[in-house]
Amino acid sequence: KSQDQFRDYDFEGSGLSILLDLLSANTHYMAFYANMVANETFLDSCKLPESAISIAKHLDYIPKSYRSAVTYVNVELLGLEDQVEAAIRNGSSYYIPQGSQFTAKNADGKTLTFTSTKDAKVIYSSGKYIASDIEIKEGIYKTATYIVDTNDDTQKFAIPEPNVDTTTIEVRVQRSLSDSTDSTRMWYLVTDLNKLTEDSYSYFLQYKEGVYQVYFGDGIVGKQPETGNVVTIKYLVTLGPEGNDIGKNESVSSPTFTYIGDSNSVVSISTDTDGTYISTYGGSVLETLESIKYYAPRNYQAQERAVTAEDYRTLLARQYGEQAESVFVWGGEDNDPPIYGKVFVSIKPANGKKFTQAEKSAIAKNILKERNLISITPEIVDPDYLYILVTSEVLYDPKKTSLSQTALQSLVKQGIIDFGDTYLEKFDRNLRYSRFSSEIEDRKSVV
Repeated sequence: KSQDQFRDYDFEGSGLSILLDLLSANTHYMAFYANMVANETFLDSCKLPESAISIAKHLDYIPKSYRSAVTYVNVELLGLEDQVEAAIRNGSSYYIPQGSQFTAKNADGKTLTFTSTKDAKVIYSSGKYIASDIEIKEGIYKTATYIVDTNDDTQKFAIPEPNVDTTTIEVRVQRSLSDSTDSTRMWYLVTDLNKLTEDSYSYFLQYKEGVYQVYFGDGIVGKQPETGNVVTIKYLVTLGPEGNDIGKNESVSSPTFTYIGDSNSVVSISTDTDGTYISTYGGSVLETLESIKYYAPRNYQAQERAVTAEDYRTLLARQYGEQAESVFVWGGEDNDPPIYGKVFVSIKPANGKKFTQAEKSAIAKNILKERNLISITPEIVDPDYLYILVTSEVLYDPKKTSLSQTALQSLVKQGIIDFGDTYLEKFDRNLRYSRFSSEIEDRKSVV
């Protein structure tokens, strides 16, 4: 406005001001967009789950799916004796087939369906027809079927259910709709690329567009299905943690589970080595964004093997993140006394004091034994608990607070409990008196 060449220009009503405002707003939006794009490019700073999943895929990391609650049951058949006896007379065996369903109610009174994951042989023992230690998982088996078209580059073999338990996936490929050749052959999830050949019956798994997808090799790395082949994907759909802790009050007179295939049968939950019932455990939901960001790089570092203590912690925390509040690992050389050739793992459950023997055996066998060094034997040990008895004397001025003595006592007690939950309920934690006293004194802020 101070320049002579613009003195006749109406700045207050000019279109130039509008253009400047528009350019300023556009620059602001573009800067914000560029910042967000940059953030989504890196695992540490991304905010969108799909961004974390995409980046984690480069680290060969598949987000953990829903997990079914599991337990083991014994079934005494009472309504199917004739069928069992007929099978035995014919020189064969009678099985409770995979996919057999059981029902039970959880703590909320909701009726859930559990499904057997393997065929269970029925034997005659002490005048009874019994199938023992049948693994059952919460959920129902479903199937997705696709006809392969190799000319369609966009074809996806997606599992349409978002709450699938990927550990239960079974993939089979048969010749065609009219030719069931190879329909019983199981294809296996790829865990080691170095072992793949052009004839390996294997599949890959990825999480994309909100669902898990199965895909196959290219005929060089893994066998490639041909046009017209029929892909069948069988999987278990679960409610996750809703199936946990069923069977804690199991009794012979009031069994928890009912076998749908024989309503007259007697179903009892298997017992642990200490005689306690193995209530359902292990149910969990889809892995969270923060969990993916934390475990993807550590899982890549571990390379699905257990060599260092951090590898063990990563594998266990990823598998039992919801059930394990804290994990501590040490080598046999650090044990007292030293026991070489072993690695010791202690896990503090999120609920309860220790895992059952069945859970510990499953951890040692299915998670650790398959991934650790051949010469090293993993051993799961129960944690030892050290309890602290707190005697606290609190002085206060009744003129400066409207709370009663009882209310103040409750406030201080809750502060002590919160301190323990926050700072002491995990391994490798120390009780620091200064911090402890500060937590109690900070309660005065609510007085």
